[in-house]
Amino acid sequence: MPITEMPASAATVASGICSADGSNVSWELDSDGVLTFSGEGATEDYPGPSHSPIYYYKDDVKKIVVNDGITRLGTYVCFMFTEVTEVSLPESLVSIGENVFAYFKALESIELPDNLTTIGIGAFQGCAFKSITIPEGVTTIDASVFQSCQALETVTFHEGLTTIGNSAFYFCDSLKSISIPASVTTIGERAFELCDSLESVYVPCSWDNNPLYSGFGSALIIADHSIEDGVCSACGCDCPHKNYTDSKCDD
Repeated sequence: MPITEMPASAATVASGICSADGSNVSWELDSDGVLTFSGEGATEDYPGPSHSPIYYYKDDVKKIVVNDGITRLGTYVCFMFTEVTEVSLPESLVSIGENVFAYFKALESIELPDNLTTIGIGAFQGCAFKSITIPEGVTTIDASVFQSCQALETVTFHEGLTTIGNSAFYFCDSLKSISIPASVTTIGERAFELCDSLESVYVPCSWDNNPLYSGFGSALIIADHSIEDGVCSACGCDCPHKNYTDSKCDD
């Protein structure tokens, strides 16, 4: 009888506990470069990168798997893991802390879970992905969350978003066009500064002469009118768009 050799399992390189109070969360890094978080609840919030026990293995990590049951990734738990190319997040995850995935310079794509509600300051700054969809439950994009994501071309927002924080998309210089939901009431300082490729920002009709325009610098602002039977429901004319500096639709 022929003998079939089973593939060898990756060996454990390092492991430990990273639980916040009241939680039970552990981490394990294997010889294939896969870092896995398992357990129930939240990881600990760390005051800086070097306080996380995983930081010392950052150059060995190629993939991060967060298992179902993890509800929060705490501040600085994974910072500047520049070799990571893949991140898998569970639907149980509702919160990503400050700087968790900052400067993941090899991370070219990521899918945020539908149940996510909180993204902390600087969580994805300096990443390499080209597109991102903000889940419907996220009402605030905190300061510097996507700052210096220079490959970012497409951002999808959902109705319900209320706040885009200071420098949230600062120096995202591949971003060309965005559409802001009507639910947004606050856009922070320098939110879209140095987005040198940004040509147009689509906003709802209700934003006529809205001071939030100042957050877009020199980008062209176009009101997104609703057209029914060739007539704009907002201003009664037959022009689908208007320039933000005018009170009437352009000819």
